Amino acid sequence: MRSIKLISFFAAAIFLADCQKENKTAATVTTDDCVVGRGAGSGAIVPGQYIIAYKPEVLSGIASAKVANEVGSDILQENNIKASAIQASFGGDIGGIVAKLSDEEVVRLQNDPSVSAVEPDRIIALGSCFTVVAPTLITWNIKKVGYGDGTGKTAWILDTGIDFTHPDLNVDATRSKSFIPNITSADDENGHGTHVAGIIGAKNNNIGVLGVASGANLVSLRVLDKDGSGKLSYIIQALSYVNSNAKAGDVVNMSLG
Repeated sequence: MRSIKLISFFAAAIFLADCQKENKTAATVTTDDCVVGRGAGSGAIVPGQYIIAYKPEVLSGIASAKVANEVGSDILQENNIKASAIQASFGGDIGGIVAKLSDEEVVRLQNDPSVSAVEPDRIIALGSCFTVVAPTLITWNIKKVGYGDGTGKTAWILDTGIDFTHPDLNVDATRSKSFIPNITSADDENGHGTHVAGIIGAKNNNIGVLGVASGANLVSLRVLDKDGSGKLSYIIQALSYVNSNAKAGDVVNMSLG
């Protein structure tokens, strides 16, 4: 079985600028990082649920999730599988669906000439805990990688969501979206996504930390719930959404796993 390869970035997205502003009043940073192993069940297979990706020529160019759903319905029916098995769909250059399947149905789809991969859906979860460093304007990690004005730039953040009302962040609520079934809001109920968003784009002011790309537009794509748990299929749907809505020069950040 061929697997769909996803690359996760385990650090904040970096925008570098020519001019760096030092602030002599920055407080001394005391770190108390707490990242204990992986989240409970991270990587575990979701029983009976699969991600089906089409071959590139099937959609004939970038397609919407709706078109991918319609194509998926046809493919399932051609393999004597009910269209109701579809749980979600994702568009893009490849496109595909997420579906509930039996072992026999998996084999049929693996042999279908329109299908490039059939992969089990999996649980993706954060480490069991983390502690944010003491507030300061320019923390050691930001000094290490460089920092600058991110105004007008956009970072798409796949995580637990972002606090829409945080005074130190520019959150683009219009383009933000939740990919978790029955959860419509991309607001953060965990804290990890907001923490990551701050590393990337916290404003250049006297509140908390300074972001690598201070003042950047932050789009919240929620793929993890309040407990920091989600599914691989949520991430794939979110990446498809980015593919359809982002522009050249944008950054995608996935501090997951």
